[in-house]
Amino acid sequence: MFVLTCGYFAGEFGLGYFTFWAVIAIVWGTIGSAVIIALPLMESWETIQSVCLGMFTNDRLMEKVEEMNIRLHAIILAIPEAERIYLLEEEKAKKKEESEHLA
Repeated sequence: MFVLTCGYFAGEFGLGYFTFWAVIAIVWGTIGSAVIIALPLMESWETIQSVCLGMFTNDRLMEKVEEMNIRLHAIILAIPEAERIYLLEEEKAKKKEESEHLA
């Protein structure tokens, strides 16, 4: 008969008793591993989906850009001189940059 001695308090383990505790340890480790893998995945599932969606599509970005273009166009139509002022400021900035390069 298989006998395993385990310390002062445990006494001798028979084969059945040892097998029982080995199975408990394996089950405990398996369940623990599943929990420490599954819980963080479940907690951050929305973020994971968002990242994967962003990796394979850029629809959300294009929607935001189109929305911004519509708003900018509305502003330019509402204030006709805004575009002219913007272009003048842009031209001044270019001239200033050129003069700094020449100096």
